[in-house]
Amino acid sequence: MFLFMSRFRDFLFVALRQFRRRLKMASASNSDATSTTNQVSYPEGDYFLHDYRAISLKLKKRFLRRPNVSEASELFSKLSKRLKDDEQPEYEALAHLACARCENAASNADVEVEALVAAVRAFIEAHEVKVGAPTYNEHLLSAVNTANHAVNKLLAERDDSIRAGALCAEVAVALRKAGNISEALEFHKRSAEIRQTSALEYLHQREAVGECYLDLGDDYNALEVFSEVAEVAGERGKPPIGAYADILARCEVYRVLLLLILEATPTTVKPALMNVLDKYAWTSKKYAWESEEAAQDTFAYLSEEVFYLLQSLVMAMQVRDFEAVLQLEDHLAPLLEPQPKKLLTKLTLQVQTKS
Repeated sequence: MFLFMSRFRDFLFVALRQFRRRLKMASASNSDATSTTNQVSYPEGDYFLHDYRAISLKLKKRFLRRPNVSEASELFSKLSKRLKDDEQPEYEALAHLACARCENAASNADVEVEALVAAVRAFIEAHEVKVGAPTYNEHLLSAVNTANHAVNKLLAERDDSIRAGALCAEVAVALRKAGNISEALEFHKRSAEIRQTSALEYLHQREAVGECYLDLGDDYNALEVFSEVAEVAGERGKPPIGAYADILARCEVYRVLLLLILEATPTTVKPALMNVLDKYAWTSKKYAWESEEAAQDTFAYLSEEVFYLLQSLVMAMQVRDFEAVLQLEDHLAPLLEPQPKKLLTKLTLQVQTKS
């Protein structure tokens, strides 16, 4: 019996010593993870994976111990700022996403959304930095997926249509810049749908939708969109001044050029669209010298020089004076913005192939 008790005591002593040793090792590991992001320095670009893994260890569940989500979120936020300073946007975006996951676990929707928006912008920056390098547009795809998630959060949990619409527009601009016009079109549409209560923002986004249709070569849908924008701008901006006048002027030029390119007739387009050409057509009874009132309505937002040049262009197309069309391009092009200028070039090329 004495021998048994002696052996049992030795066993307890060894087990206790091993337990203390493991406790010290775990404590040292935790202190290393805490101090890694603050004390250990690595060559530029080599610290991300080490720090990310060290912070992630804090989120592992341990026996009788809950993970400190708030501390991990703060460390991920500090890591993202460090990566931003080191101009590593792709890693910065991953740190922001990790921070967002922590805030989601803590049910902190406000900070989660902020982290998601920051991740979207970092992914976009990462794509722009690597333009020209071999890529599968993975950063842009990540930006799109994260943006969709952020927009849903902004609308569902914060009812923030202003930031949601602005984020959609921001992603749409990046997609257009990258040449992904179809995806940009959907984001511009969503932005316009979200911002319906803000007239100018809605009109700007719908105008961007029309420009996307032009980039895709869909002139019919572009004409419909610009007509809708002109109608809404005419109703909201009475009299047309400031931004409303600028929108009406652009839509007027877009619609006239598109109607000429499409060779519109009363059987192919709506009567309301044919009325746009009535101010310019040869047989119209609404010439400026015949009806000053009709011209003055247009002069409220369109310069007289552009008006008379468009009138000359319409008359030249009507009588099929293709040489005059080519000459008018030299006078009208300098007065137009880049997108309408492309339409004018498209019209002249179409004329040249027919002449």
